[in-house]
Amino acid sequence: MPDLEKQYLATKDVIDKLRRHMKSKRDELNSIATTLLNGDNEYIFSDGKMVLKKPANHTATKIKS
Repeated sequence: MPDLEKQYLATKDVIDKLRRHMKSKRDELNSIATTLLNGDNEYIFSDGKMVLKKPANHTATKIKS
């Protein structure tokens, strides 16, 4: 197998593993966000620098000062 094909397959394998890992971490993040929100529509972090907003993707936004 030519070197470029090996390099391509190795890189693709790394990307595939990272995607699986990201999905796992994203699920973990969503679980934590659901707990922080505790049924509310938003959660402000204790340092006041970020706010976590519902919906399903739990987008966290930095608060501009």
